[in-house]
Amino acid sequence: MALVARQFAAKHPGVIVVSTRRGGKSSAMNAGLAFATGEITIILDADSERAPNALREIIQPLVNPTVGAVSGNVRVRNYRKNLLARLQAFEFLRSAFPAQQTRTLR
Repeated sequence: MALVARQFAAKHPGVIVVSTRRGGKSSAMNAGLAFATGEITIILDADSERAPNALREIIQPLVNPTVGAVSGNVRVRNYRKNLLARLQAFEFLRSAFPAQQTRTLR
């Protein structure tokens, strides 16, 4: 995976590859955030599929100064593939819906 990322970065100025020693997804995200310099940071999973206008729709609510974070709509597409995919979908849905219920806090 690092080779693919390095090849992409070589073709796209401004893209850097940050490598970490073990630690999982949160460790990798934190390492990447340490290098982020933009006003807005968007984090996506490598296997995510996005609608053509997804980034625009995620960024738009941030025009409002009272909005501090935005989450996109996530759908599990491959849950019928095998048992592991079904279990992952169940785990995601189990953890996502409580978060969705608390997303509008005032």
